[in-house]
Amino acid sequence: MQMFYGDIEYTLVTDPPEAMYWKTYKLKKSHIKLIDKFDRTTAARIKQEIYEDVLANDPDAPTLPARGRFAARQR
Repeated sequence: MQMFYGDIEYTLVTDPPEAMYWKTYKLKKSHIKLIDKFDRTTAARIKQEIYEDVLANDPDAPTLPARGRFAARQR
């Protein structure tokens, strides 16, 4: 399935392929495959943004863990 994040084309690669439609499937950043070519650091940043966007817009997804300098202190 062809998907876009702004102008960036990507797809979700899950095993089995229909798992991307399951309500209980836990998406991982490694399931996001960019169709467009980027250098390693840019691709990692884009995948993180897509991952966070997908989870933020999924009503059944758990809340994102805190990130940043003080994340360890907040737990």
